[in-house]
Amino acid sequence: MPTPDAGVPSWYSSNDAASQTGANPTQPVAELPNLQIIEENFPINLSRQPIIQPEQSRLYPGGFYFWWGVFISVGLCVLLSPEFVQSAIQGKFDFALIPKGIEKRLQQTSQLFQEQVAQPMSKSSTDRLFGKAGRLGAGAIAIGNAEGTLNPNGTPTRFYYGHRDPGNYATNRGFASWQASPVKTALEADRKAIHRIKTQCVPYTIKSFQQQGLTLTSRLLVESCDIWIQAPRAAVDFATNLDRCQSQGKFGETAILCARVRNYINPATGKFEVAAIFRPPGALEADQYRRMTEIGQTLRRFKVSESQVIQS
Repeated sequence: MPTPDAGVPSWYSSNDAASQTGANPTQPVAELPNLQIIEENFPINLSRQPIIQPEQSRLYPGGFYFWWGVFISVGLCVLLSPEFVQSAIQGKFDFALIPKGIEKRLQQTSQLFQEQVAQPMSKSSTDRLFGKAGRLGAGAIAIGNAEGTLNPNGTPTRFYYGHRDPGNYATNRGFASWQASPVKTALEADRKAIHRIKTQCVPYTIKSFQQQGLTLTSRLLVESCDIWIQAPRAAVDFATNLDRCQSQGKFGETAILCARVRNYINPATGKFEVAAIFRPPGALEADQYRRMTEIGQTLRRFKVSESQVIQS
């Protein structure tokens, strides 16, 4: 398809009104105005050349946006990672502190929001969280799921009625694998385990979290009582270890796992004290990760708000 002549205006066409009405092409037409006169009286740019601005009036948007980007980046570092700024002032540019600082600020913001919107859990709500023998609550079912004695829906597995502990070979019964005192049935074992949770684990955990200045949520309470059931001596330092792990830049489930593993370190010796099956490298961490994962899944299955604040 031919293209129009570059010298002819694009609005020009041979099929104009004159040709369509049969007008005489030789008939004189009105003269076009003198463009030179117009340009002299009205100095406008009638050429196709761009108007060149003086050197001093040019703008440089690239440099403008660059410096704005630098300013915003520095501001975000100051707000979200003051640890990095402090190290930079001392001449140590530890860039690893930036993501840690951002994660810490986000965790603090999330925790503050949760504290504002979550309704505190009263003692009666805490009782419902764990339930009672014969009618276990979601918290007790989560512990039983971690123990392997209950399915995620709360129904018993074959281990619920009795099995031998792989660590000390004692007979375990009930959802919490009770072996602390002789019992004849799994139901009796459940009564003793629930009694220990409500009279020992819950009040001690609330007090220890208050002493550390930490917010205790329903998820953390169940995690603490799971450790209390598995190894009571290891549970007493859960709040202290959680605070230490958070101060190292760990938050959320990463901090929970860190604290759970550290619970098995003897403060007097600084060494792990665990059963033989957990002594191989990574075995203890893998087991604690499995337990906390199954606890979280069970609580979500029963629609328990993991961020609900526990009221003393």
